[in-house]
Order: sequence, then structure tokens, then C-alpha cells
Amino acid sequence: MTEYQETLAMDILVGDSMFGGYCYEDSIGADIKVGISSVDPFNFSEWERENKNPRTIYTAKLEQPDGTVLLDLNLKNFNAKLNKDSKNYLSIVCANEDDFSSIKSWIAAGSVFVVLRKALTINGVESLSEIIARVECDTPRLDKGSTSSSVSLSGYWSESFSPKNISLPSPSIKRSVGGRFMMTFSEPHLYLRPGDTVSVPEEVDFIVSSVSYSANESNISMTISEEKI
Repeated sequence: MTEYQETLAMDILVGDSMFGGYCYEDSIGADIKVGISSVDPFNFSEWERENKNPRTIYTAKLEQPDGTVLLDLNLKNFNAKLNKDSKNYLSIVCANEDDFSSIKSWIAAGSVFVVLRKALTINGVESLSEIIARVECDTPRLDKGSTSSSVSLSGYWSESFSPKNISLPSPSIKRSVGGRFMMTFSEPHLYLRPGDTVSVPEEVDFIVSSVSYSANESNISMTISEEKI
């Protein structure tokens, strides 16, 4: 069984907002075509012992296929869903309403990717970073409210995953839908993939069919669904 060392990060920032969360021993990278995929693991526990109280910041940007950065996005929230038998999905909401015309023009002109990134900082200095997803954008949407506005960006991508075994803590919410488990965890395991076999305390092991992540200014969570037998 593959073991992932779970360690507490003191703060997580989404845009300008802060909330608590966990980091896990390993690292994520992304291919230009596919989005989320694992790279060689590193000893995060040892790194954290040497660097007290790392702060985790989630950021997003728009870039061209060659990696040229077009715009840093003021990230407000994001949602991602990884599926075993269908395309994966990422959506973000950002406070870049003043840049909407440029964003729309860039996307209309050709391939533009939204890059979701996690960085670990010590005393404001970036020490480690990893790409969570790099997804080609669909048509952006501008949402205007009475007091604020935001821009929504989303995209789909396909990727195959190599199955592995993952141990998870007890879920905060557990339910059965159509005879299959659905479990929500207050902290995400960013390296869990559809097709993995999960072990949860006091439950039989099962294969995951989908993994969903959701983060906003005050909360981050993960929901998994059991594969239908």
C-alpha cells in the first residue's frame, strides 16, 4: 500500500482569503495537454520540520501554449472533478472583471490555458510550488452583482490514471447513493485519483470512480464516489 504522510499547513490562501488545511507528502505536476498528474515524491515532512509554519497559497493565471503568462488571476474559488470514465473538469472564479475584455479576446484568438497552482511560502518567500491543473479554457463568463463582479473560467481535459492504494481518515459526511458510497472529507487528498482503492476506518475498501475538490474563501473539501460494481 502506498502511504502518504499527512502534515498540517498553518494557513491556506485563496486570493486574499485565509483558511486552514493540510498538505501531503508528494508533489504534483501537470503535462501541457493533460492537467493533473503526479511527479517524483519528495520528503515533505522533513522539509516542513526545517521550515516552520509554511503557508500554502493557491493562485491562478492565464498563459499561452508556450507558457507565456498573459495575466495573473485574483482567485476567489475553484472546483475540480476527476472522473474515471469521462473527462475531468476544472472551474475557477476570479475577481478580474476589469480584465474581462482582454480575457475574452485572448481565448477567442486561440489556445489559452488556465493554470491552478499551489505554492508554499516561508516568511513571504516562495519555497516550493506545484501545478495542480493546466486546462484549456472555454468561453469565459462575466457575472455582475449589485456590489461586486467576477469572471468564471472553466475547461475539460482527458487523462488516464495508474491505480494505487490510498488510506484516508474518517469522512465528515458519509452517505449511500444507489448502493454506492459517497464520502466528504474536510481536508482534500490532492493525490487521490479515480481508479484508486481507498481504505477508510470501519469500512470495506472500495474503488473510487470520481474525486471532487471544492475551495472558497472559508472552506476546502473533497468528495469521493464509489465505483459501481
